[in-house]
Amino acid sequence: MAICVSRALMVKLEKVLYKMLLEATKHGDTETINNLLGIGDYNDCVTQIDITIDRNVQDDGGWTLLHWSVWMRQHLVVALLIESGALVNLKDKQDRTPLRLAGDEEMRSYLLQHGATT
Repeated sequence: MAICVSRALMVKLEKVLYKMLLEATKHGDTETINNLLGIGDYNDCVTQIDITIDRNVQDDGGWTLLHWSVWMRQHLVVALLIESGALVNLKDKQDRTPLRLAGDEEMRSYLLQHGATT
């Protein structure tokens, strides 16, 4: 059975998926992050839809998923995001990069090793 999905519905779906990704980022839910970013093998995939979630989309405060994962000290999530193309030097509306939000030396070191400069 085929269904028709309008562009408006796709936009709503992308927003829902982004919210799911944001919550997974905050809580360190790497399985959901992998699924939503399309990382890994999926033998149990029932169907696929062609939606790309921008890893670098900024919320109202300018925070990206990387900002949130650094702030929440989700080290594994930070690694997943960077490995999947998250930009490490994007600034929020207060000119803060994820590096400036890093709360521990391990996080700062990891970000610096992956190109953080500010």
